[in-house]
Amino acid sequence: MYIILCLGAAHTVLTPYWSGKLGGKQEMFTHQCSKRGGDLDLKFRGLNAVAVALTGLSLTGVGVLVLPSRFCEVSGPVSTGLKNRLEMQSDESNAKLGVSLPIFIVDTFTGQPFSGNPAAVCLVDGLNDIPDTMKQSMAAELNLTETAIVTKIRIKDGFDSAPLFRLRWFTPTNEVALCGHATLAAAAVLFFCCNNPNERLEFETMSGVLGVRKQGRSIVLSFPGHKPKSLNAMLRKEAKPLVKEILKDLEPADLAYCFKTKNLLIRLEDSCSRTMLEELEVSPKKMMSLHDGSLFIGVILTVKGGEAYEGYDFFSRYFSPWDGIPEDPATGLTHTVLAPYWSEQLSGKQVLHAYQCSKRGGDLNLKVRGSRVEIGGHFHVIVKGVIHL
Repeated sequence: MYIILCLGAAHTVLTPYWSGKLGGKQEMFTHQCSKRGGDLDLKFRGLNAVAVALTGLSLTGVGVLVLPSRFCEVSGPVSTGLKNRLEMQSDESNAKLGVSLPIFIVDTFTGQPFSGNPAAVCLVDGLNDIPDTMKQSMAAELNLTETAIVTKIRIKDGFDSAPLFRLRWFTPTNEVALCGHATLAAAAVLFFCCNNPNERLEFETMSGVLGVRKQGRSIVLSFPGHKPKSLNAMLRKEAKPLVKEILKDLEPADLAYCFKTKNLLIRLEDSCSRTMLEELEVSPKKMMSLHDGSLFIGVILTVKGGEAYEGYDFFSRYFSPWDGIPEDPATGLTHTVLAPYWSEQLSGKQVLHAYQCSKRGGDLNLKVRGSRVEIGGHFHVIVKGVIHL
């Protein structure tokens, strides 16, 4: 049973308070007015305990808790009538689609748990496809940077055998046209959880057909490259407040823009260290107040690496509050911009090693192949389960 305990705890204080204000009333019904909301039925048992029933979507129905009122011990069961009424309400709200789907959470661009960029992967049979609104609600519920929806294209196909699938990506707020780390997560699930024997898989996406392949225990993505260009006068004017807010007293060494991904690239001076990049205090909220997302939906900060930095060719951070992502832990898509940029800056170097300096961090191996970029990374499957819709 899934229960949000923070809702119940506050009401061990509110229940005695309102019982006193309402002439000793013992049974009360209340609503917590957060964005998601919460309905609670309360029964005050004097100074001994408060019975808190939390209604809503859960796997097994309603949750009924007997919590101590302030500084008191737990006592007695909740009344049967109250529990039955709430169970009926919960059953009604639970009867949505009646579909159970395999779901996974994969940490990407890392070989360790609790690092890299986590993505959810949901496997959807073509016969049991779910509405787009439900896909978006699922992504909002999971609240990871991306949720990947993998769908079989033909009924006879199996996740354990087919070479071609359909793939879509959802942030907590909207669908996106391309995502690297969630593609890696989807491939990892098919290769290593579903035991798909193919050495190469393809995904039909909003951005065309994307290929992925196994390389030992890592995954290599083949994405279109997105070489950024210098800012024109209009873009430079729009970018100026953002650059000033992000860099504070630092001056950028270079500014570039990718029209395809709508990413603003800000390069720090070569004299700046990785530590200086990591210590920049960036406010996604202030970024959104300075720009409406019409031109820029993400800002890439990057600085040159080198032999003194464990062989990393460059470092980066990425912020996309306009897409519902304050700071992305490790981003495949931005490296389709960064790889061609740094390849040119480093005298045509084609094989690059990059590190994304978020709190969770991300390690990426890159190869520029003409107009395409290969992005390699490790992964760790941290959750296997079922989602009930």
